[in-house]
Amino acid sequence: MFVASCITVSWAVYTVSACVGVSQNLGYLTLGSLRRIPLFRAVDQGPLLAETPCCKVRYRSGEDLGLDMHTDDSDVTMNLCLGLEFAGAGLQFCGMVGATDHRKHCYTYYHKKGTCVIHLGRRRHGADDITSGERLNLILWNHSSTYRASDESENPDYLIEEGPPDAVCVSYTHDRDFGNFKVWAWGFRV
Repeated sequence: MFVASCITVSWAVYTVSACVGVSQNLGYLTLGSLRRIPLFRAVDQGPLLAETPCCKVRYRSGEDLGLDMHTDDSDVTMNLCLGLEFAGAGLQFCGMVGATDHRKHCYTYYHKKGTCVIHLGRRRHGADDITSGERLNLILWNHSSTYRASDESENPDYLIEEGPPDAVCVSYTHDRDFGNFKVWAWGFRV
């Protein structure tokens, strides 16, 4: 079952012009927002802090178009769409790291300006290619030191896949068997 949450952010309170130095202020948004979302009680065994700087990502023609399927080095990721005008660039979600369905598609999210999608960092996800325009997002990774010290985090289960993966969930960066399910681009293998 896929669960994520979306919140609409007040632009009057949280304006962002650059990422340097704003992660501490965004931490207040993070803590206040996440405490109300049942999904994140699993990692809410202690303080949930924005310990790393946030980053801005941009997708547009002639530059980065999308992002390969991956997981984040966070316990909870906040992905806030800043705009601009764009088409395409859906956010594909697959299973959790180590689960039997970790390469099975479970949800496609379409970004909307001013909306933040929040998900567990260990959920596999990737951004489809943008088809027109430009999309800017602010990404904030949150960590729970208590959760990271737990047995669930330190010794996760890695189960055998339940069957062949869904093509959208296969990663050319992280999956050795990529070529069995998709054609290698650029004429070479990683």
